[in-house]
Amino acid sequence: MGRYRKPVAPGAARFAGTPLARVLGALTGRWSVLALEAVHEGCSHFNELQRRLDGISHKVLVDTLRALQRDGFVHGPLTCEGRSEYRPTMLGAELVALIGGIRAWSDERGDELATVRARFEDGGLPSRAAGWSRA
Repeated sequence: MGRYRKPVAPGAARFAGTPLARVLGALTGRWSVLALEAVHEGCSHFNELQRRLDGISHKVLVDTLRALQRDGFVHGPLTCEGRSEYRPTMLGAELVALIGGIRAWSDERGDELATVRARFEDGGLPSRAAGWSRA
């Protein structure tokens, strides 16, 4: 596989090394945003997190929390009366606020985004009437 690998475009290589790319990479896991929000909302014991994030396996939650720790968004596991506890870092709390803004924008624009996607999937391109323009 290695000998057929295509070289990375210079623009992509420059982006890969940026702080934005690292933050976005930290949030691409299926459960990353939900786990970070759950920790931020005060659901901090491991078993509580697992119950709150219905459908996440033990292993995936462990891996997700470790990744959030590695990237500086979560402290833990801290021991409190023999139970694993997780808390957001200052960076994690700031990131949750930013995610809240994206969530609000998504909720506000949800119908428009769904319409544009449906139009595209039906073979049409996004129209300028929907607020899209060619740059």
